[in-house]
Amino acid sequence: MFVGDETFEVHEKGKTFVLNLEKRICDCNEWNLTGIPCRHTVVCIREMRKDIETYVHDMYNADRYKLAYEGVIYPIPDSSTWDKVECTPILSPT
Repeated sequence: MFVGDETFEVHEKGKTFVLNLEKRICDCNEWNLTGIPCRHTVVCIREMRKDIETYVHDMYNADRYKLAYEGVIYPIPDSSTWDKVECTPILSPT
């Protein structure tokens, strides 16, 4: 149900979720944490006849993906070629 100011109230299985399309938040926290619209948000976006893809976080954009991997990742030589160093070994956490 549209409340106003891009805010909606969605009822699901006896629970009420409040979400805001402009702020990109929902009480279920799925959208807040992942950047991908949750099912509550998708219902509201469709009701408003808007494009769901515009509400997906920019980090999922193909250009962002390409930007993240555009640099050169240099290979690491085999550990047998590494210099030997005297130090206390690093142990994994218990």
